[in-house]
Amino acid sequence: MDFTTHNLFAAAAGYLNTAAWSLNVVTATSTGGTQTPGPCNIYFRRSIMAFTYTSAELSAAFGKNSATITGLRFFVVGQPLYQPLGSYAIGMKLVSTDAVTNPGSTGYTIVKTASSESFTSNTNKVFDPLTTSFTWTSGNNLAIAFAWAQSPINWNASGQCYVNSSGSLFYTWTDNAGTYVINTDSITTTAGGSRPVMQLYG
Repeated sequence: MDFTTHNLFAAAAGYLNTAAWSLNVVTATSTGGTQTPGPCNIYFRRSIMAFTYTSAELSAAFGKNSATITGLRFFVVGQPLYQPLGSYAIGMKLVSTDAVTNPGSTGYTIVKTASSESFTSNTNKVFDPLTTSFTWTSGNNLAIAFAWAQSPINWNASGQCYVNSSGSLFYTWTDNAGTYVINTDSITTTAGGSRPVMQLYG
């Protein structure tokens, strides 16, 4: 039995891992501004934010109608001047809200527990594997939340990733000392046209 034939049998038997990195869930239409909230931006030192990808966007990105998400990554265009970011955490939940409606501040499964994180310009920031995997199924939209503590030393208008001009990102930020916590702190302010561009492993 040659390798190709063996793999066909293995796939049929469910032995092969068919998970892979998705395409960009939304197309990169621009780079987030240096004062635009995003998953590595430190214009304010302490941040919490959330945004939604629709079921149609996820189906197109994965090429299938369900996925167990075990990893997440995004492209860092410009790194934050001051890092690492402390208590950096990620949450996910299934929602019915669309891409321009606030997905809310509670109900998230913590898929990446809080830890110190640094970022490098012109590279993917990869969280793989996530602390906890998360299952998405067609018909459900997916909300993703990020939160972190006060960045070290000072704030700065730096830390950029690619964004999509449709939909909205919702955020709260401050220069006060402390840590924003997913499922505890409110996410209130709207930034239109700045959903981060992500790839998901599933």
